[in-house]
Amino acid sequence: MKLELTIPQRPRLMHMLPVADLIALLFAFPLLISHFSTMGGHRLELPDSPLRIPSIDHAIVFEVLPSEGKQPQVWINQELVASKNLTQRLTDIQSRWTYGGKPVVLFKRDKSLRIEQVSPLQNELLQLGFEVYLVEKPKPTN
Repeated sequence: MKLELTIPQRPRLMHMLPVADLIALLFAFPLLISHFSTMGGHRLELPDSPLRIPSIDHAIVFEVLPSEGKQPQVWINQELVASKNLTQRLTDIQSRWTYGGKPVVLFKRDKSLRIEQVSPLQNELLQLGFEVYLVEKPKPTN
């Protein structure tokens, strides 16, 4: 059986439809990738934990990494903050918090850091009135 075109003129842009589909996919692909990206940009070896934290929107990501000196590196929302400017930076963030309730901090620390290096930072966050969640690697369930 032979197919015949029954319309009087041949559609001019009919052969462009597959190209339009590809362009639509190219626009949709970055949107899908950004949805699955992680918050916070440093690779940390997190300690194990049996607990799960709830899903939180608009959280402040507070990362503590080991450094060459005695004091660890502190990153707030992917921005390196010097230890002398830490309190001022935290009060600035707290004053600009517009999401209601206490400002929420996701506290990430490297597993190699000692508790003496980390606990003063956690205490400072709590004293300033932040709601702090410790982010740790979930333990595998057996």
